[in-house]
Amino acid sequence: MANEKITAQRDSIKSPDDLNSYLRVTNPSMWFVFAAVLILLVGLIIGSSFYEIKTTIYTTAIVKNNNIYIQPSPDIEPEERMLFTVEYVDTKANVEKNYDEYIDAVEYDETIDDFVGTVFGAEGIPDGEYSAYTVKSDTPISYLFN
Repeated sequence: MANEKITAQRDSIKSPDDLNSYLRVTNPSMWFVFAAVLILLVGLIIGSSFYEIKTTIYTTAIVKNNNIYIQPSPDIEPEERMLFTVEYVDTKANVEKNYDEYIDAVEYDETIDDFVGTVFGAEGIPDGEYSAYTVKSDTPISYLFN
């Protein structure tokens, strides 16, 4: 029955003057639903620009001559002023320790054909290969624009 009424209204419009007689008045409750959805959407967009997603990314650190060389990983490339933590064992106290330091320089390493982050003057860590990690912070909205 409702479909017949809509079809009859559509068929009975013959001129532009007839359009005024068939305008429907919107229900105020529909405007409230529309406003609520719009406010929710704007709130999600604004909130996603302030919320942080922290991701821990692991890689390898090679210590040679009191310098730490942070190796690149598929997840992140070393950058200057990026904070890395190197996990090592202090052989004197036989205790696991963390060495937190910012990358001083990024240099090209021909042996691995990639860029390596370098921390100068890392005293107290014996030469060798260690596990290292950094914490990367992103906002959900940044995923939309990358």
